[in-house]
Amino acid sequence: MISGPFWPASAGPVRVLRTSLNGASVRIEAVGSADSQYYDRTLTVDQFQSQVQEVAGGAHRFDAEPRLFRLATEALRTHLAHAFDPQFAVSVSQVDPLPHQLDAVYRHILPLPRIRFLLADDPGAGKTIMAGLLMRELVQRQEVSRVLVLCPKALTDQWRREMWERFRERFTLLTGESIVGAFGQNAWLDNDRAVASIDLAVQEHVLPGLEQATWDLVIFDEAHRLSAYRYGASAKIDKTKRYLLAERLAQKTKHLLLMTATPHRGDDENFRLLLSLLDETVFASVHGMRHALERDGSPYFLRRMKESMRHFDGRPLFLPRHVDTVSYPLEPHEQALYEAVTDYVAHGLEKAESARNRNVGLALTILQRRLASSLYAITRSLERRRDRLSEELERSRAAGRLTLREEPVEYEVDADEELPEPSDEEEDVLFAATTARTPAELEAEIRQLDDLIARAHATISQGPERKLREFREVVASQTVADRNEKVLVFTEHRDTLTYLTHKVREWGYGVCNIHGGMKLQDRIAAEKEFRGPTQFMIATDAAGEGINLQFCRVMVNWDLPWNPNRLEQRMGRIHRYGQEYEVEIVNLVARTTREGAVLIRLMDRLKAMRG
Repeated sequence: MISGPFWPASAGPVRVLRTSLNGASVRIEAVGSADSQYYDRTLTVDQFQSQVQEVAGGAHRFDAEPRLFRLATEALRTHLAHAFDPQFAVSVSQVDPLPHQLDAVYRHILPLPRIRFLLADDPGAGKTIMAGLLMRELVQRQEVSRVLVLCPKALTDQWRREMWERFRERFTLLTGESIVGAFGQNAWLDNDRAVASIDLAVQEHVLPGLEQATWDLVIFDEAHRLSAYRYGASAKIDKTKRYLLAERLAQKTKHLLLMTATPHRGDDENFRLLLSLLDETVFASVHGMRHALERDGSPYFLRRMKESMRHFDGRPLFLPRHVDTVSYPLEPHEQALYEAVTDYVAHGLEKAESARNRNVGLALTILQRRLASSLYAITRSLERRRDRLSEELERSRAAGRLTLREEPVEYEVDADEELPEPSDEEEDVLFAATTARTPAELEAEIRQLDDLIARAHATISQGPERKLREFREVVASQTVADRNEKVLVFTEHRDTLTYLTHKVREWGYGVCNIHGGMKLQDRIAAEKEFRGPTQFMIATDAAGEGINLQFCRVMVNWDLPWNPNRLEQRMGRIHRYGQEYEVEIVNLVARTTREGAVLIRLMDRLKAMRG
């Protein structure tokens, strides 16, 4: 901006558009700041130097600090890089991108103006990496500032570590302690990048603070846990607390990403309700859901199987996995114990149903599951139930009447999921539950338990159980002794985990454990130990999510889950990207039990479906 007597006062200072020097004269093209008129003036150099004043702008100089200038230009270049590099996040992240990951992020999800998407690739396909690439691209475009990740507790630290190590995005891990300890502050509002357990977020004392916050991107990992069910065409929808939380957050965020390897559980209505979190209008009916998903390139859903995933050169990304079910009969004395305990459970369940006593039903169901697991597990469980009922009997005698405490144990279990292994405190309450209404009835049940416990000890005294012998043969067949093969063993129950750990150590092998009662740092330490010289990891389903063990190629399912989705999650711990060998999966099933007969048919069907 300049001023001088060569422009009318009404023009005000003029903004220079162009200048040119012609010998001893200067041509100035300018626009008046007050009247917006165009002026073209030619002045002598003397006139320009003596009568024209600079009002604003300053002289252009080249004496700035070169390092700072370079820094500024690099910042601008990086800020605009996404406009010129179609895969910018890959360029600035520590990732080894795979074709199916790039296809998901850059062809299916990122082009959407408003992301509401269910990513449902097989376990081990790298969905966390895809979510990180997507987030990094959205952040670069200034489309996203506040990001929330909700996942199972076991995965929270993995999310935090991977986002930092691979994408240099620092997420704050929100725990119950950090939320309660933030006096006068809201941790959900104070952290723009947050990861937390979904079961923490649904707690009544945590939820109000979360609802005050808004997010640009919300990611639900293991989204199959967001369950809702309708029983009958016109029945009321039964929504879990997790589902209700997802509904609320879906309304308060622009971008929503759901991730699960097991989206469909054989129930179209359940699947529709999950998808309705993305768009309740599009997925208002099962017919609408099928129409929205039937075409290629759906803007809501993507699922790829491991068999279809390839390297850039066309080689299969995942080597084959081989699943073998070892079925065996129980020994006669084991079969007799099985029938006796099953008869006790069946009669108890009939009484519990008549009395509408939920705790008794849960306790007996746990006994039946442990009966199918190991002799040690059922013996210890029968003893604990006998001891708790004996305590209740003594307390009732002291009171002069039978006074059983009714303390409901609350589980949030999806309709098609199995009863979770109870904590010590929950089991203590459950095993004290009974349908007995008089001291005599309670004494009769305790005597029945004493008889079953005696039979269990007699069965154990006759030598190693058949299941353990079959397991040892499987171990021997996998060259554990001569080639130091690592073996991952899954069981459903802590007692069986303790029993197997003791037996395998007796055989001379190193063993580490992962179970639901371990702290996060202890789980990470166990994983590191298994990577080292330790040959066996014996784990409950706490290791079924969030732990990557692709350095191991042999897995044994000592206990099989009823839900095929959980079985797939287990296999995904070793059959995942980075596995260099063909994977061997062995299932142990007693075919002479009711559970075993059903599981063998289930395994045969799954094997036929997979090809």
